[in-house]
Amino acid sequence: MDKPTNASHCKAHGEHIIHNGIRGKLISRTILCEECGGAYSKDDAKFCKIFAPFIVALSDRMIPADHGRPDGNTLKGSLFKTPDVKEGDNGIEVTAKNGKVVPIQPFYTIEGNKIDVYAGEKRIKDYLKVLTKELTDKGDDIDHYTIEQHTDIHDQGYLAYYFSKGNDNFNVDFKKGMVKIATEYALHCGIDREVLTEVISIDDKGKGTIDYDKAKLTPFIPTTLFDILYEDYRYLFEDGYPSHMLKLFTSKYNDGKTRLYCYLDLFSTFQYYVLLNDDYKGEEISKTYAQRLIPKESRPDVSNYSPKDLSVVIQEYKIDKSGLEGKNNEEQVAYIQACIDKYPLQTYDLQVALENAVERIYKIVTAYYVKLLKTPFQEGWKALLSPLGLNDIPASINAILDTCCKDVQITDLPKHYQAFAESIKPEYYRKYGFEIIENEIINYSHPDESMKVLHEKKATAEAYANAKFSHLSCLCYEPSKLKGKNL
Repeated sequence: MDKPTNASHCKAHGEHIIHNGIRGKLISRTILCEECGGAYSKDDAKFCKIFAPFIVALSDRMIPADHGRPDGNTLKGSLFKTPDVKEGDNGIEVTAKNGKVVPIQPFYTIEGNKIDVYAGEKRIKDYLKVLTKELTDKGDDIDHYTIEQHTDIHDQGYLAYYFSKGNDNFNVDFKKGMVKIATEYALHCGIDREVLTEVISIDDKGKGTIDYDKAKLTPFIPTTLFDILYEDYRYLFEDGYPSHMLKLFTSKYNDGKTRLYCYLDLFSTFQYYVLLNDDYKGEEISKTYAQRLIPKESRPDVSNYSPKDLSVVIQEYKIDKSGLEGKNNEEQVAYIQACIDKYPLQTYDLQVALENAVERIYKIVTAYYVKLLKTPFQEGWKALLSPLGLNDIPASINAILDTCCKDVQITDLPKHYQAFAESIKPEYYRKYGFEIIENEIINYSHPDESMKVLHEKKATAEAYANAKFSHLSCLCYEPSKLKGKNL
């Protein structure tokens, strides 16, 4: 993060703002020189390793990395006999690589005249010698048994990978990675390093470094009805789930101060604010980057599409219509297909996805209130749900609405929809939360409110984090649980 007087002093370095190891695609060549980029490489590797259980599980479904070898991470975890783990049950500690699961410590079981031996390929021969001696010392003869060797025990129980367990530096490594992403995104958006007072320190020689000790992370916690419903069912509502998203924004306060934040949302799960400047004096900022991690199942073949269907594709893939001018129908179809084939796999229109989510959520909330009405048209709520593929309001969503909307009347729905719509505007999303007080929509700082919930309702914050983690884990290891629910 130097600013040399002679550009020849530094060699250009293509820096992935969101790490390549977790499939980030946003690259800048103006943030770090090759020397400075290399200085951060060890921290980058430690950060990416944190997410290895997800990367490995999704590797055959995710967009490819820009460079590096295919994922061959060795993961640590535990194997359990049942999915319902009781407190104190640590299971069998194992390592897993390329789908093969091996116990860290070899072991055996004896049932009748059969011995099952469990160990990795490189250790099993030596372990058999140990076992032979152990039986001999007990006055037993191994030749009296049938021996079955197991060098892969992936089918012997239920596997749980470690995330933070076993990594004493987890919090430090995680914070460093998140702060680095936020800092680099701000630099990429044109913010001078001197402005990033909460995350960058500059020495008397002009060399800037990321000040991880000073940097502050605030976890995002949903506080509006829209956010609560959206985040609890994001795997259903978000068209690009899971995604990476960054938002750089300024937030004005009643004390006259303006703060500069970066909001990070990785894997649609790990959500934090990083404070970049506590007393920002520049112009208002609102910039967003979003990318999907799992590409659409396939690019369409439009050779037999009707003109109406083609117009939908043109809009969805943002095809330049000027390229259609002067072409006959066959040539237009070929042009459209060529544009589709070049469309980036990771492209993701966050705003369109949010607007679609608002419409779905609003239909559910409306159906909830219509269902409560005691009128001859009470069954009308089903018509609102049918386009979503629902016959009823899911019990878990109904429970949320019972809690959040117990004092709200059907006549208040237009105001709630307006609050929903405000929540997802590009300039407000994740910046301000909205609540209705005396029929007026009032905004508040989302970073501050999240921190307030964290301090006052720690159990709620922990429950939310666990739910988000569970959703991503299901996508990785039990996707049928998510696919079976379709709104």
